[in-house]
Amino acid sequence: MPAEMLPEVLVFLEQRMKERFGASAVTVLHTHNRARSDGEAFVEPLRRATGVWMLGGFPERLVQSYLGTRTERAIRDLLSRGGVVGGESAGAMIQGSWLDSTDEGFTPEIRSLMQRHAAGGGFGLLNRSAVFPHFDARGPEAAIKQSAADPDQLAIGIDDEAALMVKGDQAEVLGRGRVTLYNVPGRASAKVVILQPGERYDLAARRQ
Repeated sequence: MPAEMLPEVLVFLEQRMKERFGASAVTVLHTHNRARSDGEAFVEPLRRATGVWMLGGFPERLVQSYLGTRTERAIRDLLSRGGVVGGESAGAMIQGSWLDSTDEGFTPEIRSLMQRHAAGGGFGLLNRSAVFPHFDARGPEAAIKQSAADPDQLAIGIDDEAALMVKGDQAEVLGRGRVTLYNVPGRASAKVVILQPGERYDLAARRQ
């Protein structure tokens, strides 16, 4: 099990997030202990927060540490009261309702945890969706495979220099990269939608 984050790293991340987002106050929450992430003391800063940013790394560790805990529920509550939730790499992946668990890091224990708390393994902040970051670098194979295996899910591929901003059911591409969507309900093969910077997509209606 990875060690808890060193105090000096926590201080560095706090400063980095302040500079990056212009926030007046930042609290870094990190643990690999599910009992801790399910405790009121750990989630108390989330009760007062107006935004959450989830860093990248290994999605299986986010599942193991936070899925089905008070931390996940506090993030959902923050979003419900009008707060902002964002993330990068694994921190973006976990926001979907489905995760690609074929990687060897997803042990039988973690897969079992996913089945107990969320069939697709993600937090489900983006309903009926799976997020594939670094899309221009990694390629479309995983998104195409997932879309064919579970047509109800919208596979969202996000390039490294792109971001997808979602308000309600409306999504808009920010940055210089593209967002590629695979949507196959009722279709024999994937319908591909490529969104350029500034373009929008209706996630509920699944159309531009």
